[in-house]
Amino acid sequence: MSVGQISLTSGMRANLNALQNTSKLLDSTQRRLATGKKVTTALDNPTNFFAAKAHTNRAGDLASLKDGMSEAIQVVKAADEGISAVTSLIESAKGLAQAALTATNAYSTATDITFTADIAVGDTITINGTTFTAIDGSAGDSTATTFGIGSGTATASAAASGLVTALAASTTTLSAVTITAAANSGLVTLSAAGDVAQFNVTESTTGASVSNAGGAKARGERYDLAQQYQTLMTQMDDLVNDSHYKGADTNLMEGQTLTVNFEGSHTLEIEGFSAAAADLGGDISSATNNWAGGSSDISGDISKLNSALSTLRNESKALASNLAVINTRQDFTSTMITTLTDGADNLTLADMNEEGANMLMLQTRQSLATTSLSMSSQAAQSVLRLF
Repeated sequence: MSVGQISLTSGMRANLNALQNTSKLLDSTQRRLATGKKVTTALDNPTNFFAAKAHTNRAGDLASLKDGMSEAIQVVKAADEGISAVTSLIESAKGLAQAALTATNAYSTATDITFTADIAVGDTITINGTTFTAIDGSAGDSTATTFGIGSGTATASAAASGLVTALAASTTTLSAVTITAAANSGLVTLSAAGDVAQFNVTESTTGASVSNAGGAKARGERYDLAQQYQTLMTQMDDLVNDSHYKGADTNLMEGQTLTVNFEGSHTLEIEGFSAAAADLGGDISSATNNWAGGSSDISGDISKLNSALSTLRNESKALASNLAVINTRQDFTSTMITTLTDGADNLTLADMNEEGANMLMLQTRQSLATTSLSMSSQAAQSVLRLF
């Protein structure tokens, strides 16, 4: 129905327009109270809407970067914890080396192993992998020869006919030991760099009864310490391999490089290092010559261990420096996200107190407009009383 088809007085039309405007304002106020925003679409305020949208988008991007920084922090922490553990193992290895350096004997007396065999001159007999060869000799002779004792394969010789004239053995893994064999004493005395161990020898009319040393004790204290050292180094390599946060590609102790992304094209490159035993201190993966060479070998390994500890301390400092940068960046990013969010809110959020007051005022205005319209209608109806 067109406006022209209904005749309204000027007063009624004015009241109707006021009532319609009030209704629109009420709808807008109710929407602001419901959403908490005064700008919800570009139609409300294009300038504020798009400016707030830009702030919100940047804050979202920074939030994603912040998550990446949190992950990077954990990667660095995992490497730092790995360094601490490796340092502890190296210090333990250093303790073993120092114990070997101050060991009183390179070899110790071991449980006797006795064998008796008939063997002719020039023949050989093998007992538990060790070959003995009978050589010619005369009774009562005392001969000095070389005998290697340790983890290698030994070859020894003894006289038949119940006489001990010479006993020789060799090994490729330990230093030489000088043997003096006396037929009448029944003792074979071994000496090496002042360290002494004894092997009992009993005469026999048909062969030589030789007491040999076997087991760990025969290898000597330094050899045992060297094996313990080797175990520590193996465990250290396993620990290094496990020092990753979320996969081998994030293990800074295996030489991986971590890239931390900040806003825009800004990044931080954290270069890892190899903490494998073979790569630290010029190779600390094993005890030199099983420390058979004495103080020269052991002191050299201690020097390598000290170098490895120095490397780990320097790498730990570098990680701490990088961690400080990431933490600072993370804090800055958090602050910037808050700033951007506040800026967007200032452009779009409604003042709830103000909107509440507007609602109350609009409801009052609506009530007054309705009353005014009713009064205008009553004035028009008074004309009917004339008829």
